[in-house]
Amino acid sequence: MSLYFAAEAVTVLQWNRLSDHIGRKPVFLSGILGTALCITLFGLSRSFLALALWCVVDILAVGTVPFANSVVTVAA
Repeated sequence: MSLYFAAEAVTVLQWNRLSDHIGRKPVFLSGILGTALCITLFGLSRSFLALALWCVVDILAVGTVPFANSVVTVAA
């Protein structure tokens, strides 16, 4: 789990910077869709290499979790 949180700490700044340029909604939706796609493809993987690949790709999308929390907090 510590690798997950470390990846989140590294990627959240990139996602926030991207949201400043293109807006919150596209970043929010890309994070949700990216995670859903990675989880689906992880479940359909037939080799360990594919499992590892989809875990790495999902780590890139994990930075949207704190971003999503801030979007929900601002909207509430």
